[in-house]
Amino acid sequence: MKHLFYSLAPVWRILPIQTYISLTGQKVVFPFYHTVDDVVPAHIKHLYRPRTTKEFEQDLDTLLSTYNPISLEELNAGNVTKPSFLLTFDDGLSEFSQIVAPILLRKGIPAVNFINTDFVDNKKLFYRFKESLIVEQMGKHPEYPSTLAKILECNENEVKRKVLDLGYSDQRLLDRCAEMTGLSFDKYLKEEKPYMTTEEIKSLERQGFRFGAHSTDHPLYSKLTIQEQIEKTKSSIEQMSRILEHDTKAFSFPFTDAEVSRDFFAKCGAEITFGTAGIKHDSIATNYQRIPMEEGEMSCKSILASEYAYFAFKALLNKNYIQR
Repeated sequence: MKHLFYSLAPVWRILPIQTYISLTGQKVVFPFYHTVDDVVPAHIKHLYRPRTTKEFEQDLDTLLSTYNPISLEELNAGNVTKPSFLLTFDDGLSEFSQIVAPILLRKGIPAVNFINTDFVDNKKLFYRFKESLIVEQMGKHPEYPSTLAKILECNENEVKRKVLDLGYSDQRLLDRCAEMTGLSFDKYLKEEKPYMTTEEIKSLERQGFRFGAHSTDHPLYSKLTIQEQIEKTKSSIEQMSRILEHDTKAFSFPFTDAEVSRDFFAKCGAEITFGTAGIKHDSIATNYQRIPMEEGEMSCKSILASEYAYFAFKALLNKNYIQR
């Protein structure tokens, strides 16, 4: 249903965002990104389209025209009275340090970065990034689809879709596909360095940016047992606390918090958490739903207007509330 509201963005964006804030009462929003880059890296190229630097700055200017930027500390203090936004990033990608941070410092905007702790210092690679690299390699070598079709037990014209549909539990199969196509993930990590290092994280925190956990290795939580969810969350929080040399209790869910139970929140070790359901209420008062901003070429205003319109529609049906 939400995709329908996004398709009607030209209609929703006619109204000023301030009007939507007044109509819905939703004055604090949580836009989130993964990366910003003018040249899409191969490990992301076949997954989503990141914002260019120009588009990102336009997004920020749109947000600043209506909202006041706030920090994680201000959100935790609970005294936000003006229309405000808390900017967050997931996955701990190196472009944050190289491209994003200088822009945010220039504009005076704080941000929170949520880190997959197994990937810090480029020690390991997210399985979805492996998929994108395999698809990229296939595009360079026409003979590889037939090779992978045998491994994946599908037709040649289905190989790309099959690769991109593989999940967290299929990582051995992904590694086998990489081997058959001459890919070395270790070499890619060493040469391209897609993730931030420990020293970069520490340096950015000294500059005022904040960090939280994003699980150890980015699984889909609905596919895990609650015990696995808790273990991966606690482990990532503990590892981030060691990196930062102080406790951090902030956590964002990898992919989505859909189907995560109330019991998880009581036992996970996080004091403040973030999902990805857009503008929506949550029965867990300290779990904030964020707005994905990497929606193709849609402008920031179009995304915000569509989210507000969808929230208002769901409110009419009494379905704008996540009950756990």
